[in-house]
Amino acid sequence: MSEQNPKWADDLKKVHEQLRVDEHFKAELRRTLIEEGQEHSSTKTEPSQQGKQRRWHKYKSWTWGAAAVVIATIVLLWNLLPGQNLPRVNAADLQLKLQFNTLQQLGQETSVAVAMDQDTTYYAVPKQGIYRQRGLAYEQIVSGDVSELALSPDGKQLAYVDERKLQIWAADTEQTKLVLEAPVPLSGLAWSQDGTRLAYVRQGQDPAVDTIWEMQLQSGEQRNLTKGSSPSYLLNEEKLLYAKQEQIYTLDLKSGTEQLWGDGYSPVISPDGKYVLYVRKDGDDLELEDAWVSDLDRRTEQRITHNRPMDAWKDGQPQETGQQPSYALTGLAWNTDGQSIAMYQVTETNTIWRQLVRYTLTEQEAGPEEVVAQAIEALIYRDERHAHEFFNYDPGYLKGTSPRQVGYTIVNTAVEADGQTVVTAKIDYSHYDPYYRVDTYRFTLSQGSEGYLIDNMEEIDSIRITDWSGEMVTTTGDDQRDQLIFRSDQVPTDRGWTNVGFGNIVYRESDSGRKIWFLVKQQQDDRHRMRLMRYDWDQGTFQALGILDGMTRSSMMIIDESEQWAAIDAALGEGQNDIAVLPLKAADSIPVYLSTKLRGPTPYQTIDTRLWKVKSLSFYVEWNDRDVFFEYRPE
Repeated sequence: MSEQNPKWADDLKKVHEQLRVDEHFKAELRRTLIEEGQEHSSTKTEPSQQGKQRRWHKYKSWTWGAAAVVIATIVLLWNLLPGQNLPRVNAADLQLKLQFNTLQQLGQETSVAVAMDQDTTYYAVPKQGIYRQRGLAYEQIVSGDVSELALSPDGKQLAYVDERKLQIWAADTEQTKLVLEAPVPLSGLAWSQDGTRLAYVRQGQDPAVDTIWEMQLQSGEQRNLTKGSSPSYLLNEEKLLYAKQEQIYTLDLKSGTEQLWGDGYSPVISPDGKYVLYVRKDGDDLELEDAWVSDLDRRTEQRITHNRPMDAWKDGQPQETGQQPSYALTGLAWNTDGQSIAMYQVTETNTIWRQLVRYTLTEQEAGPEEVVAQAIEALIYRDERHAHEFFNYDPGYLKGTSPRQVGYTIVNTAVEADGQTVVTAKIDYSHYDPYYRVDTYRFTLSQGSEGYLIDNMEEIDSIRITDWSGEMVTTTGDDQRDQLIFRSDQVPTDRGWTNVGFGNIVYRESDSGRKIWFLVKQQQDDRHRMRLMRYDWDQGTFQALGILDGMTRSSMMIIDESEQWAAIDAALGEGQNDIAVLPLKAADSIPVYLSTKLRGPTPYQTIDTRLWKVKSLSFYVEWNDRDVFFEYRPE
């Protein structure tokens, strides 16, 4: 997608549009240039008169030159504006990639609405209020029973519904203003492009009688626009897009005329006005809902989600026969920068499970390596359903529980004689016991109408390392003791401390050799700590890397691909847990505890690592029964 113009560019555009061709100016300029040429060719002008004429000609030349520079600058800058000469990107050509690092939830999602302004995300949590996530902060900014959110186009105002009150929170002052208290429930908030009007829905006892209203925020004047729901303003037009009886219409706000846009509901127009995000059913008996993105003019479209049937549930009980959709879709939203979208997938089983997912939009199709990486990341983030979307077949149960997937490495990619692409990747597994496994897989992919998909995955190698009664060993496929690597009594000790056992381990092999990072539990009288060590398997040498004072147990350790940082889920005693990020540099390396970097409700219930990606650590914190994902990039 082309980027939005900055404010100076919009102002320049207005200047460009307001420029008029002044025919008198052109004629005067032409006449003056001709006269100047004639005067310079004359040699009979008196000296005093020549001086005056030269000064006058110099003044006129400077004036015309300055005007020409201004006009040329405007024309040049206009031509340099982002997107002025870029080809149109159709909705069907957009590439959408599911993101896990900030919005994907491991457990029950408690929020019901989301609004995004670049790197800032707002969540509406019923009975609690609104939370803002920005950087390493997750803070409550509004209390109440909030059910709807809508950000103004400039990201400076947040409209929300608290019970039957429509209120606006200002980001600069962090103050709230009541704009409407209605006798009926409210929903479907939408801002006009200039931020002066707000459309909303007054709900009736039946969705068929829901009505769309518009409020002038400065005067408070309101008007009833039409019956329907999910209003969304068109860019630079006095029109609305809205839904009625599972069809989408446009409404001309001046004439009041309506026109059918297409089948579907819950339309949301992108910030640049080019695309429409909406929901549509497939027409089969199950009426599977999927999210679609379309060009505003309906030239092209593509399906984003891929809903599938699942075993039916009724009144909280599984049914012996029958099927139901995997989820229903609600809460569709665009980021104000137009580069990402979010939505809720709601599944009904013995309870109602709500999952918040976000996609980023790009103009480049995911290649084979990226498809394999996304499938593995889906498993690392515990999303079995999404992992299956990268396969051309049903691969069965993939998500490990204990041990579980904790990392991966793309080894290489090759194209075989039959034209199929093969990606070789290593997947790392671990759990809280000293255990680590690396499985090597061959993924075979083919390219179709929906891009590259996995046709087959085959395990071709595996290595397992564990603690076997004080010995670090490899094990066989049936978990029997195999090769001795080193014994605990071979591990160097620190003066005054006793090594009393192993903690988590990580194994890597590369051109530089085979390495094992492991934690050693140490004790001195009633003091406890853990020491991080590295064992170079091929050389048979140990290196001390850092100390974690007060740490009694670790439940997980992961190391970034550059082997510069370790992230450790640490137990610090008395029910306190934290994430220690430790540089892999020297024996006296000091950890950074991520609890010291966070701002949010205290205390948290859980904090755990998830994935190193390049040099950024994805981790989550459970606050008020909600998993909140963050990214931390060590300095």
